[in-house]
Amino acid sequence: MAAVAASQIAGPSVVTKLIVASNESMLRDGQMMKLCFRAAYFMFISEIPHTTHWRDLLSTVAACDSSGHLAKYFARCPANAHHLSTAAISSILEAFEEEMCTRLREKLAAVTEYAVMADECTDVHRVEKVSICVRLLASSEVQEVFLGCWPVQSKKAIDIHKCIIDNLAKFGLAPE
Repeated sequence: MAAVAASQIAGPSVVTKLIVASNESMLRDGQMMKLCFRAAYFMFISEIPHTTHWRDLLSTVAACDSSGHLAKYFARCPANAHHLSTAAISSILEAFEEEMCTRLREKLAAVTEYAVMADECTDVHRVEKVSICVRLLASSEVQEVFLGCWPVQSKKAIDIHKCIIDNLAKFGLAPE
């Protein structure tokens, strides 16, 4: 009879077990972060104040998760990496913003004819801002696209005009 190696009797090595456990943990953590991003997306499209309701929303989502995985994930995360802080949701919002701007730039790249709609207002922090939308024809349908809201130096027409022109340029829309 052939001699059986000790490693064949003992099963997978410790290193193999560690690698498998690490990969499974990363997969679970990724799934939990996906739930967090879905919750963040819900807040953003519903225009729910993210810095005041983020922790409450995630707590509710965790409580509704019958598997208990999300609650366990939050419990096991270190205090500086639990993603429940206002800084965390602000970072997530910024990441969404970058991706949405990239997609908008791609969508608007071929647009040659459009109408601009802009409005100036003062926000709750007394910051003058200009919101900008464009109206365009896409697939034989009129669409309105919100580009964003930016602070302006003053209510003077020249400052508002500059803000509009500069931000249209960020999306590849150059007025003629």
